[in-house]
Amino acid sequence: MKFSNRPIAMGICLIAITMVSGCIGSNEANYSQLGLIKVTGNIKLDGEPLPDTVVFFEQTDGTMSYATTDANGDYRMKFNSEVDGVLPGEVVVKISTLASTGELKTDEGDAEVDPDLPKPKEKKELVPVEYHKESKLNLTIPTGNNVFNFDLNSDGSTTGPI
Repeated sequence: MKFSNRPIAMGICLIAITMVSGCIGSNEANYSQLGLIKVTGNIKLDGEPLPDTVVFFEQTDGTMSYATTDANGDYRMKFNSEVDGVLPGEVVVKISTLASTGELKTDEGDAEVDPDLPKPKEKKELVPVEYHKESKLNLTIPTGNNVFNFDLNSDGSTTGPI
């Protein structure tokens, strides 16, 4: 009596295809139900634009939206790497030149880092602690599109958006 492994192999393939097809598309988030609010603005320190600075809007439940300022200090808040926006409600604003969003910057023509090249200079925190670790910058995010500009002072005296 001769047994064939062909039906077993086909059964295993069928199970694998069913498992994979069940996963495809099921992990897609439906962001439209969150009610995300578009938020943009500008950040300055002592009247000068603050480039390459990270801003976080932290909700009372710990949820954070984030942005990195461009060369002019302008920012656009992101809920995550897929969608822009902030949840409506109360937020604490934290601004730092040392923080990271965790997203990688990608420019066309990026190459791997050459270990023989000099390392970039270590960044220094330019923003006073009153605007990040001990931030007292609080906002209420209402519905609709919002613009929040921050004109910070090196002595930490500004307490809100302008």
